[in-house]
Amino acid sequence: MYTPRRATARLLTISLVLCLALSVASGGVAVRGAGDLEARVAVRSGDPAPVAIGVGSRFDSIATAPDGLLFIDASGSALFQRRAGELRTLVHAGDAGASGATIASLRAVAAGADGTIAFLALLPDRREAIFRIGPERGLPEEVVVVQDTL
Repeated sequence: MYTPRRATARLLTISLVLCLALSVASGGVAVRGAGDLEARVAVRSGDPAPVAIGVGSRFDSIATAPDGLLFIDASGSALFQRRAGELRTLVHAGDAGASGATIASLRAVAAGADGTIAFLALLPDRREAIFRIGPERGLPEEVVVVQDTL
């Protein structure tokens, strides 16, 4: 039995097959621009940028350390250290600590007299944790996490 509904379904099926066939045929060919340039990925998300660090005018947390100034940017994406006119990034959001815990964002920073840095961070599972960076500036160590048993 032939109905207008079947004709519409048959037309949609044919249109879908033609669209898929055309996209497969055109996607299989490598397209090159003028001068045969190839595309490359220069920077991925989470990689340090190959440029000078720029920081906005707002900060989330500031602390003074014996060897410089520590601060977290307003978006909570990184912990910076300014020392002798040089700006360094100590921790990025997305970095993993010594225990493997990933840092989602940074909240507050404090510095000890011996050069130890402590910071409050938000983890991907929405818990907060305190991390410690020793004077030797190794990986951040997880000190305590909300809902951990002590």
